Amino acid sequence: MQTEKKNPKTRGLKLISFLMALLLWFYVVNLGELDARQTIREVELTYYNLAEGLIVDGPASVEIKMWGSFGEPGEIIAYVDLDGLGPGDYKIQVNLSPVQGAMFTTVEPNRVEVELRELRQDYTVISYEIRQNPPPGYELVEVILEPQQCIVQGEQALVEQVASVVAPLNLSNIQNVVAFRVKLEARDGAGRLIEQGIRILPEDITVYAALERKRGVKAVAVTSNLTGELEAGFQIKEVVLDPMEVILLGDEARLQPLETITLQALDLSSETETFSRRMGLQLPEGVNAYPAEVLVVVTIERVSEEETEEDVP
Repeated sequence: MQTEKKNPKTRGLKLISFLMALLLWFYVVNLGELDARQTIREVELTYYNLAEGLIVDGPASVEIKMWGSFGEPGEIIAYVDLDGLGPGDYKIQVNLSPVQGAMFTTVEPNRVEVELRELRQDYTVISYEIRQNPPPGYELVEVILEPQQCIVQGEQALVEQVASVVAPLNLSNIQNVVAFRVKLEARDGAGRLIEQGIRILPEDITVYAALERKRGVKAVAVTSNLTGELEAGFQIKEVVLDPMEVILLGDEARLQPLETITLQALDLSSETETFSRRMGLQLPEGVNAYPAEVLVVVTIERVSEEETEEDVP
């Protein structure tokens, strides 16, 4: 029988291995930080080096298993390298960057199925749509969109369905001039919302909206406003207004209740003969009139002695 002689070098290596294991055991016992249990994390899957003009369709996340972690593990990065790949279907390995604080890691699945498709992008003019009207008494004067164009990206068949990109406006709580952000919406030819499979760049825009009170126009009759008493022996024979009607312009809510408009007061106490005078109008705030003045002709005549005697009881 042949006897195998033990190599002294082999005995030395075993001794060194034993000593290293012993030192590791002492390290673990003294620090008390090594956790031998399994830790599972769901991590977002990142796609690197996607060629220009392509979009990727694949899993959004993978599962990472870790053993022997020292304290809390650092940032975990799982990724797929798409370098040099064109349109088509692929089964690609998932790579995992070294996880600080973990002795051993695995990723499931370790290979993922991805599809690379050609990307189409179209420039589209943005329009706006009023969803909520302005407050009562206000009207929209001007809308400016910034920017006025956007890019619609996605699979060709889906991008071709986009008939318009719309900025929906809620004006219910807006007065005067304001700026606000609005998220854009893509619509097909029937006006239906397209939410999946496309991307709008930018996703939202700035809207500048100018509102003012509604302006109305209304024709109303003019009434005179004579004050004071004529001297004894005189009387008013006739009062003529020219024009007898004026056009009012202003806030629609203020114009609505007006049926007549009154002249400024005209004092007759010192008048003894026929006269004419241009008088302004008593206008509500925010209302203008055309013309702004009315010619008032007051015909005054002397009362005869017979008429005066007839008036005496």
